[in-house]
Amino acid sequence: MRQKAHFQPGFSLVEVVAVMALLLLIMGLGLWGLGGSRARQLTGKVTLDLARIDSAKAAWRADHPQAAFPADEAARFQSLQPYLQVGLQDVPSLAALQPNTNLAGVVVYAINAETNPASAQNLSTSQQLDRSSGDWVP
Repeated sequence: MRQKAHFQPGFSLVEVVAVMALLLLIMGLGLWGLGGSRARQLTGKVTLDLARIDSAKAAWRADHPQAAFPADEAARFQSLQPYLQVGLQDVPSLAALQPNTNLAGVVVYAINAETNPASAQNLSTSQQLDRSSGDWVP
């Protein structure tokens, strides 16, 4: 009498290798898509903060049409502080706008004269943000 063939349950080596290759491909594509996301996130945050400072300058000018814009940066910040908010929270200092250091840098903001837009410098890389291009330049 013939015996029936007996198969072991489980996966073959070919199936395991195929699944591993597929998983590696998916992970590789995912990591490739995330490349540079910290730099983009930092640039986006700094650009938003600079726009917020410039907007505060415009609001201050609308409320004080005849007043002279303060000459030094500390006085400028004191004048603009009521107009600077992040969400519903007041900004106690320009350092409070500091992006998370995990985003690759220590950024310092400058409130320039009224006719000049605010600027930002990344102390970690000694680069300034070029607002027209959105790139960090030496």
